[in-house]
Amino acid sequence: HGSDPNWADPDEDSDGWHWFLDCDDEDEFRSPGLPEILDGIDNDCDEEMDDGFDSVDTDGDLLSDFEEYHNLSTNPYNGDTDGDGLPDGYELMDSMSDPLVYDPDSDSDGVYWFDDCDDDDSEMSPYLPESLDGKDNDCDLSIDEDFYDTDEDEDGLLDYDEYHNFTTDPNDPDTDDDGLTDGEEVLSTMSDPLKYNFDNDGDGFRDFEDCEDLVETINPNGVETWNGWDDDCSGVVDDGLDRMQLVSTTPGISEVFRWESVNDSLVLSIGSVPNQIEASVSWKFGDYTLTENISDGGLKISIPSIDCDSPDSNLAIQLCSEGSSPQQVTALMVDSGEVTELVWNLDMVVWEPPLSVGEKILGFILSPAGAVVSLLGVICLIGGALLIGSRISYKRQLKEAYEFYDINPEVNNVGVEHQSYALPSAPDVSSMLSGGSQPQSAYSPTEIDEDTGLPKAPKFD
Repeated sequence: HGSDPNWADPDEDSDGWHWFLDCDDEDEFRSPGLPEILDGIDNDCDEEMDDGFDSVDTDGDLLSDFEEYHNLSTNPYNGDTDGDGLPDGYELMDSMSDPLVYDPDSDSDGVYWFDDCDDDDSEMSPYLPESLDGKDNDCDLSIDEDFYDTDEDEDGLLDYDEYHNFTTDPNDPDTDDDGLTDGEEVLSTMSDPLKYNFDNDGDGFRDFEDCEDLVETINPNGVETWNGWDDDCSGVVDDGLDRMQLVSTTPGISEVFRWESVNDSLVLSIGSVPNQIEASVSWKFGDYTLTENISDGGLKISIPSIDCDSPDSNLAIQLCSEGSSPQQVTALMVDSGEVTELVWNLDMVVWEPPLSVGEKILGFILSPAGAVVSLLGVICLIGGALLIGSRISYKRQLKEAYEFYDINPEVNNVGVEHQSYALPSAPDVSSMLSGGSQPQSAYSPTEIDEDTGLPKAPKFD
């Protein structure tokens, strides 16, 4: 053993092994005669710690005792170190959970949290079938996917749509029990499948299609009348009515009537308008807007008689300036968005003071006939002036001719314009120029030119 025989060899730990044979003489649990145990110590002093335990699985959890003790800190003698019902080996190799931390199953559905998509809901786990409840029951990351194409109650609506979109009962074809299937209400009548639809007035139309379900005469088959209601449920009140045929007028608008404006007031009215009709009426006399003397809710107007000697309103001034003439009065009635135009045609007679002589003459001159007469008068004046001028010129020329020939036209007291004169021939100056004697021409009476009325020049034979 290589020890000193002169010295007593101690056995410090009293394990029966002297120091030179004991790998740790101060530890009674280490000596060559001891069996190896799993404690992180070389108990049998073979220079290997916990040898033999790397192939031993005392607790059967598929983990070696050596690995559990040295690497995982799990209990090699307890297959479920954290006591959660899952073997340590399963947690490490399958569920990837911590074998030292208790894994709960909060909803007690048999599936732990790491496998359960919601461990607080027992209706959700990987092993459950899918239900129509808005949950991912089978934890496949899809909700109610098995009901996309099913119609359990055969009401024409898919189960998925009923549950998620319409809130109707996918197992009841008529959720509100009003006699209309859910599919009919959603797809056809566009009514609420969750609300009972009544027919309160018993006219055969339910409240969703009847615009007034408390009045029997008002429904989509109703006849529109002039009453301020939408009788046929068209969305328009009192539509399609010819109000011209429904109202009455005084006087009637079909004929032209005469208004003696100096003696009588003009009263116009619209009748036969139902009391419940809210109508607005605007009145016009020609282009003049009437705002006074309107009564009966705008349906009646009274225009006072007119004194053109002293007109007392703008309308009177305008009408007096126009004089007796055809006129129109217009009433524009508006009710329920409909516009009705009523027109009275009348012959208005306005008293006018007699015209003076000067005004009559001026009026005649300014009239078309007066213009023609005036034009003819001017033409006659011009023609007369031209004729007189021509006669004066003629007499002047005749006088000059008489004076030239030294003729006295006053023979037998006859005017010069009615006499013809035989003027002597002009003297023969050729004989005087030549000194010879020339035969003297015979005298012939002077002829008068028919165009000018003057004597023609004398002729010599």
